[in-house]
Amino acid sequence: CVTKPPLDNVWVRRALNAAVDRDAIANDLLKKSRSPWGNLAPSGYPGYVKPPGVKFDPAYARECLAKAGYPGGKGFPKISILFNTSEDHRRIAEAIQAMWKGTLGIDVELSNQEWGSYLQATSALQYQVARRSWIGDYLDPTTFLQLGLTGDGNNRTGWSDPHYDALLRRASKELDPVARMRTLASAESLILADGPFIPI
Repeated sequence: CVTKPPLDNVWVRRALNAAVDRDAIANDLLKKSRSPWGNLAPSGYPGYVKPPGVKFDPAYARECLAKAGYPGGKGFPKISILFNTSEDHRRIAEAIQAMWKGTLGIDVELSNQEWGSYLQATSALQYQVARRSWIGDYLDPTTFLQLGLTGDGNNRTGWSDPHYDALLRRASKELDPVARMRTLASAESLILADGPFIPI
């Protein structure tokens, strides 16, 4: 949830994103059963050229945390990762907890809830970092990109950006399919840079 400190700071969000080793999670922890992914929209949408995704970059992660006012993790408040009950969710949360401690020097606790409680907490924005998954309803990047729209019922991050909203609105009225996909890629670039999601 990006509405409360320290997650309301874009540099903190960038630090957390860059400190996640997606390759290690996908290849080692999940035994290559999933592919590492640094984008919001998945691959396979006809005509969509995804922007560069978020990368594991420990040096950049530490630089971002220092820009946020927490050099070496000093003074950073303990944060919590919320996840619903599942062994894979727990293992991924534990891996991220270790990565953030090792790369950024910050303390993270894990919070496990049953599905109903987890849904309530995420809908009410009563969390700091939460596990989330999404399945697209139709073959277009907007089925994922709309998760960042201001006021969208599935936006459970608290994130809002008028420029992002404007890009999605412009894409919805664009008749040229190439220009439309380019506009959507610009929107995805913006949301990845602002970091309300940590794709894995």
